[in-house]
Amino acid sequence: MSLAYAAFHNGDYKKALDTYDELIKRHDYDRNIHLFKACCYYALNQYKDAKKECKKAEDEGEVDESLLNRL
Repeated sequence: MSLAYAAFHNGDYKKALDTYDELIKRHDYDRNIHLFKACCYYALNQYKDAKKECKKAEDEGEVDESLLNRL
């Protein structure tokens, strides 16, 4: 998570997305990762993909509602 966080804040959104994709492959991953991916897509001006990730986060259950609402 910290590698993806650092990549995002460094402006390397593609690397952050790749790292988040690797984390999602784990069985017990944090469902907020979908929101973090949406932030990356938003920063890359890929708004449709950001919206899809938000929908996945909504479907997963417990996520950061304030971030979801802002996105």
